[in-house]
Amino acid sequence: MQRIAVGRDSVSRLELDERAEQRALRLSGHRTVAVVAHPSLTTVEWVHACLEHDIVAVPVSPDAGPRERDHVLNDSGATLLVD
Repeated sequence: MQRIAVGRDSVSRLELDERAEQRALRLSGHRTVAVVAHPSLTTVEWVHACLEHDIVAVPVSPDAGPRERDHVLNDSGATLLVD
């Protein structure tokens, strides 16, 4: 069985699909979403949800300060920030 791993955490492809679908519920109505890019399965789930629903996922560095984060949001047109 194929598994997706980030660090010590891993999920099956089916589990990833299910988690991404749950996250996708928050994405309804958004065309561009900024995703805080932690090295985690949560980030993979958000990006997977975006890809599955034709939503642009814009990565945002987790250590970005407020000004940099605002710049990324404004420049990309993201209407939602998920962490």
